[in-house]
Amino acid sequence: MPNQHARTIDPRTLPETITRHLNTHQAHDTATALTAFTSATTVTDDGRTYEGTTAIRQ
Repeated sequence: MPNQHARTIDPRTLPETITRHLNTHQAHDTATALTAFTSATTVTDDGRTYEGTTAIRQ
């Protein structure tokens, strides 16, 4: 069973792609945020799965 305890991650240890996405997402800059993904990206968020940048954008 996976550990479900929250833990703090130092943002300085994250890859640049992740920090770029988080910064642009926070700024509501969708076009730039999507540059962190490829057309083959699959994202699961709130129990829903989105495949590709078009689905992620929506």
